[in-house]
Amino acid sequence: MKHVLSFAITCIILTGCQTISPEECKMADWYNRGANDGSEGVKASVIQTYRSECAEAGVKVNSVEWRKGYEQGLRSYCTAENGYLVGSEGRNYYGVCQNSKFIENYRLGKNEHELKQKRQEIRDEINKIRTKLNSETDKSKQKNLRKQIERLEDRLDSLYKPDVSFEINF
Repeated sequence: MKHVLSFAITCIILTGCQTISPEECKMADWYNRGANDGSEGVKASVIQTYRSECAEAGVKVNSVEWRKGYEQGLRSYCTAENGYLVGSEGRNYYGVCQNSKFIENYRLGKNEHELKQKRQEIRDEINKIRTKLNSETDKSKQKNLRKQIERLEDRLDSLYKPDVSFEINF
């Protein structure tokens, strides 16, 4: 049981695949399941997992209906606006969109997410050093800790400044 749970978690985290229970196989509305998968940006290969798991339950997956729903779901997922949202929330993208604007905006959103994470890491480090500083009695160590904080604050400030360069030709 431990290995099955471990596999399922690994599968979901690493590949974006989903699992389906025997009961879900029996009651599935394959069009809606496909639409949900598409609207979540799940890889199309998830259908293989459904086929395998539902076969064990004696249920045949309606791949045609699932595919129709999946394509419909992708139309809502693969928008430029959603690309930015997916990236900025730090969600994984599994290469399911052909829309170049989705991909471009996903990268912008992902960069913004990573920048926010980096800022938070620096703020956390500053807070740790301040905690050390508050309990430090040695003057030279206090000075060293203040310098570390100053360097980190400078680095943090630089992450708020846009990286813009331009050239003016006359």
